[in-house]
Amino acid sequence: MPDQQPPPPSAGAIPDTFLAVLRHQWVPSMPAPLRRCRFLAVLYAAHRLADAAGTLCDRRGRPVPTADVAYASATSEPTAALYLAAAVAAGVLTERHPGLLVLSPAAVPDWHAAAAVVNHLTLTGSTV
Repeated sequence: MPDQQPPPPSAGAIPDTFLAVLRHQWVPSMPAPLRRCRFLAVLYAAHRLADAAGTLCDRRGRPVPTADVAYASATSEPTAALYLAAAVAAGVLTERHPGLLVLSPAAVPDWHAAAAVVNHLTLTGSTV
């Protein structure tokens, strides 16, 4: 009888669907400025850090810290927070509870809203 090992964090129907849609539909439809910055790296990091249900949480059910997303995407923590906020604005991530993000592979992204968040916050020098 094989050992019953838990699946790796990003294995499951929702993360797999998210990754497929991201690669084949969302990236080609994304405005060039979003493709050229670290926004995509944060989306790929969110995929890697999600559990089988698509929730970005650790084994205890606590939200994944922004610092972990920053590390996984090779960005600074404020930059990761900015791009997570942009992903929420686009609808590709949803916030179930304050700080608890969930992958949303069925979304029809609003890339212009994401770009507006990125542009507004970078121009004003604010952080999320």
